[in-house]
Amino acid sequence: STTRANTVSPGTSASELISYGVLNLTHRNSHEFPEALVPGETVFARVVLDQCGYRVPPGHHLRVAVSNAYWPAIWPSPEPVRLTLSAATLR
Repeated sequence: STTRANTVSPGTSASELISYGVLNLTHRNSHEFPEALVPGETVFARVVLDQCGYRVPPGHHLRVAVSNAYWPAIWPSPEPVRLTLSAATLR
């Protein structure tokens, strides 16, 4: 999955990428021992975004987007994927 932080400008909805992080969810617990995902099963995953310093301009919004691909940088899953975000914490 790919998690992106963007700033969204008021009025135009134009966005600017601030940072992103990538995690193959089969590697959520270990890169050495990947674990298959079970459809419908809730799993915990921590995605770390690249570090950066950024101040969101006045009037702009911060958008956090989660997706199963970030083409062409991140290859999509070979099978259709449905991601459901149950809870999230920003730190």
